[in-house]
Amino acid sequence: MRKLKFLVLLILHHTVGYSQFGEQQIIDGNASAPFTIVAIDLDGDDDIDVVTAAYGDNEITWHENLDGQGAFSTANPMPTQLQNSRFVALTDIDNDGDIDIVGTSQSDNLVVWYENLDGQGSFSSQHTINNDAISPREIVAADFDGDDDIDVVTANRTGGSITWNKNIEGTGNFGPTLFISNTISEPISIVARDLDNDNDLDIIASSAGNQQFVWFENLDGLGTFGGAQIISTNSSGITSVFAADIDGDGDIDVLSALGGSDIIDWFENIDGQGTFGPQQIISNSIEVAIKVYATDLDGDTDIDVLAAALAGDRIVWFENLDGLGSFSNEQIISSDTDNPTSVFAADLDGDGLKDVLSTSIADSKVAWYKNEILSIKDHPFQKVNVYPNPVKNQIHIDSKGIHYDSAIVTDLLGNLILMENEQKEILDVSLLKSGMYFLTLVFEDISDTIKFIKY
Repeated sequence: MRKLKFLVLLILHHTVGYSQFGEQQIIDGNASAPFTIVAIDLDGDDDIDVVTAAYGDNEITWHENLDGQGAFSTANPMPTQLQNSRFVALTDIDNDGDIDIVGTSQSDNLVVWYENLDGQGSFSSQHTINNDAISPREIVAADFDGDDDIDVVTANRTGGSITWNKNIEGTGNFGPTLFISNTISEPISIVARDLDNDNDLDIIASSAGNQQFVWFENLDGLGTFGGAQIISTNSSGITSVFAADIDGDGDIDVLSALGGSDIIDWFENIDGQGTFGPQQIISNSIEVAIKVYATDLDGDTDIDVLAAALAGDRIVWFENLDGLGSFSNEQIISSDTDNPTSVFAADLDGDGLKDVLSTSIADSKVAWYKNEILSIKDHPFQKVNVYPNPVKNQIHIDSKGIHYDSAIVTDLLGNLILMENEQKEILDVSLLKSGMYFLTLVFEDISDTIKFIKY
């Protein structure tokens, strides 16, 4: 029985976790082939609204967060349609203090933007940014030339190029198309971050044709970009890229989703200058991994990872166990999706925790999932304290008089290190090797896992 109980606990810890998400809540159940979802306050009422691009509808739409708690309006489409629209970006294009929308038309070879006319979500017809894009895919809107206005970078899949357009006056009038690269094969996904710590934005991109993952340095902070620098040449079927400080060392690492090999992986920025280490696999069982996203989901200040499994029909997350890039096994947020295409995270209900959003094309859903990490206020673990942490010899457990049945110590791989089947106020951990461990306390109907460091 003890062995079975321990195995059940391990399963809970490594596949479900203590940061749970609520049931799927439908924002839109009739979107035709929704492909991308993003979220921001569009109407100036201090809550988070949702924007989607649906290529079946040929529309970019937004849903108002009506009560600040995640009750959403019906779809509000942009005034003009975009044929085969799949990607959007949200930013203040015209420097008037509200959020505008940038989108692409893969069929019409257009990159356009819609002005937020009143700051409350009334949008203009489309303004052209680039009318000679070639099968434009993902876009990034940011200041690439250091003049404090928003420029736009585009990945042109069929054209084999990454281009950018300068915001000439900061009011949304864009200059001619400039090339960052015209030799990259089938760029699909791009992201902008400062990889070399020189205070300007570089570009990270996928090359689906060459199965490569590359970055381009912003050489002068004015939008002059260097040649492609290889991050990985083993990126079969790369579908999505992202960037964040995965290991907590103050520089930007990179992640990718490899739909062709069902992999989510990350690469460490070794020197903070854009020199990357070997592939570190987070998961190799995400059936057609189509999207990766990273943020702190469980409130412990390190970066966790979200992913969408297109063929696996599920949205999942991976906990950053030690803040250094050691990740848990897959934890399912929802399997009630049919061909999910994107994931995003934002606080939709104003409780300070990042909820998760998704789109799925086969069931026409735009949905969200409440982050319930601290929603159960009366659980015993809200009152338990362990100290000191880090610990050298003895760790004290202060359960405030609440009885627990057993205390279990495991390592990062889930191996059993120590087990006490009676309540104790002190655990002797002096014989443990230095490193990160998990202490699981088992109460009558709940368990809680606490990280501690042995030095």
